[in-house]
Amino acid sequence: MTYISHARTAEEMRREVITDLNRRIDSLAQQRIAFGRGAMGKARFDGKILVLEDMLRYWTELQLVGKKTQTKAP
Repeated sequence: MTYISHARTAEEMRREVITDLNRRIDSLAQQRIAFGRGAMGKARFDGKILVLEDMLRYWTELQLVGKKTQTKAP
């Protein structure tokens, strides 16, 4: 599968990923309510949500630092 991003900067891409992760977490939380029957059913959704929340924490806390350029002496 090919994913297409229209981000022009690394920061735009980071925000795109964060938005997507939040959407996926919300979707799984809703599915958990609708389909998570019993403790095992809920646990399956909880595990998936935890993985996405870990990824979200990474992308939220990630600091993008531009490449330093060296200036030439005159």
